[in-house]
Amino acid sequence: MNIYTSDININNMGAVSPLRKVERSEIPDEVYERISQIKKGSAASLYISDEGKEMAANRVIETTSIPRKVFTDLVRTGYEAIDNKIVDALKNVDEDVRQYAYDIVRYDFLRYSKGDMSEDERQDLIALGLKEAEYISENYLSGTDAEEFMNAMKKVAGIAAGGVEGKNGVMDYGLPQNRDMVDKNGHTIQTTDTVGMMKAYSPETYKKYTGLLDEFGQTGDQDKLIASMRLMIQFVVDTAKSDPGAVDRYEKGIAKKISNFSDKDVRHTFDDVDTASSKRFINSLKNMQHNNLGGRGVSYTNRIKQIFSRMQLLTK
Repeated sequence: MNIYTSDININNMGAVSPLRKVERSEIPDEVYERISQIKKGSAASLYISDEGKEMAANRVIETTSIPRKVFTDLVRTGYEAIDNKIVDALKNVDEDVRQYAYDIVRYDFLRYSKGDMSEDERQDLIALGLKEAEYISENYLSGTDAEEFMNAMKKVAGIAAGGVEGKNGVMDYGLPQNRDMVDKNGHTIQTTDTVGMMKAYSPETYKKYTGLLDEFGQTGDQDKLIASMRLMIQFVVDTAKSDPGAVDRYEKGIAKKISNFSDKDVRHTFDDVDTASSKRFINSLKNMQHNNLGGRGVSYTNRIKQIFSRMQLLTK
């Protein structure tokens, strides 16, 4: 069966315009089963959820050796003090360099799911991502930009290291629910995380809220979704009446939480990798791969291959 796609039908999957053949390895099993049921010789379009697209994107990045020129935005933490430091530090670099930095966050740090990776591999991948960030900082940035970029990336790496695998294999990094609000300059707009407040201040209400959302997800019953929204609104109203200082207290706690994010829990697997130039960086990784990484899983070693090919797009 030959399957073709374009970036119009499936976003962020590495598709190139106008049409390309999709390899079997790029397609999650659950999606391929649905495609295989389409009558042979017919043309059909298939709706894939955002979650499915993200899973497929992770699969693509692990199974291709040459990166495709499809550019995606920064995966946001939802915290202005982190996201906007990365965006601002990269505003004057070439688009390929900026995309490489964004790829580090998307594929090495804040992955949507672990996929076929073990937790050990995921933690080592975070360490590798931090070393990649160091390479970008040393070779393409300078002064304040280099310093603030690395400080922000260390915080993202620290957040990633503390992530846990939640329901259906989706990673949970404890980030704000509404973390994708962006202004016209590409800056994150940080808002009060009312779901986070509910979880912190009213665990029982939070349990009911997530239970209703789970029921909606399982049954598609719109009444459950409406009930969850009403519960959220009621929580906000009740909190404002009974505890007027709750929002201010919560925001101060978030600010302290952000300042405490660091890379202290990130492994030191790649500390000896030389980041002075692309040649030295690649040779160091190859030596490590040859000497120490022979037993690593396919998902992990393929990401290293992806890094090598990413270097082909850069100027250094």
